[in-house]
Amino acid sequence: ASGLATLVGKDAIVTRLADIVEKARKTNENYRQQKVEKRRMELSFAITGDAGTRKTTIANAIAQELYQAGIVKKPVPETITPLNYDNYVKDLDKNIQSVGNSVLVIDEAEKLVPEGQAVDVASIDYILSPLRQWKYDKEKPVVIFIGGQSLAEYFRNNPKSKAIVNYFIETKPQDVNDLVEITRRILFIDHHLALSDEALAKL
Repeated sequence: ASGLATLVGKDAIVTRLADIVEKARKTNENYRQQKVEKRRMELSFAITGDAGTRKTTIANAIAQELYQAGIVKKPVPETITPLNYDNYVKDLDKNIQSVGNSVLVIDEAEKLVPEGQAVDVASIDYILSPLRQWKYDKEKPVVIFIGGQSLAEYFRNNPKSKAIVNYFIETKPQDVNDLVEITRRILFIDHHLALSDEALAKL
């Protein structure tokens, strides 16, 4: 399984992402027909939630779906972590040009913002500020911020920063029924095995 098919147990997120990707595909097709070659639909994401809620899996699925729809050129994102963030943004123009029309993931982005407060400047702004200028440009990356609850809180407290990001996805912990459904779907999709009602009842 690849793309959105990997997001078993995340049906609401899958439906929403499928709609976003299809809208982006149609928008890009309209631009091509109008011979507006260097423009695409605005696309940037923030995925927030607790550890273990598959935020990275969702980001990878977005990259694969955008690639399959012809919106980006690579199916695998480039990922920047807080450890290499400072060096990355020191030569941001060159690095962004290197990523080009693909997906750029800023992982653990909650470490780039002050916790629980509104601020004028935060480390995350080194990416957010230029993103405001080039998120229409198809030669620039689609940016995905991944972080914990403090990243979500930062965006809630800083509406100007929040307004730059197009789509927010909040992940939730999965309960026992979700895990059973994930098991059932993985067995069926990846191994072509169908669990009987008796087997499901024992899970």
